[in-house]
Amino acid sequence: MPIDSMVEEVLVRWAEVHELTGAEVDVLRRATRGASVDVIALERGTTTKTVEKHVENILFKTGERAIASAVARVLREAAGLAA
Repeated sequence: MPIDSMVEEVLVRWAEVHELTGAEVDVLRRATRGASVDVIALERGTTTKTVEKHVENILFKTGERAIASAVARVLREAAGLAA
């Protein structure tokens, strides 16, 4: 299974478990692909403040302290699906 599919599977599970909104999942998805807040805002057609608020919500809901740790956790879980 391609890594993108495994990441998507983890994101779907996280959306349910952590009650993430569609926008929050989209921001996290883009972050797992290495996009910065500025790039995510540009791609989503919104402001960096809006993206930062989504990131803040993601961290609160998941218990992570930084978006990098949330991304790392998603990628670790996705890699675990390949094992």
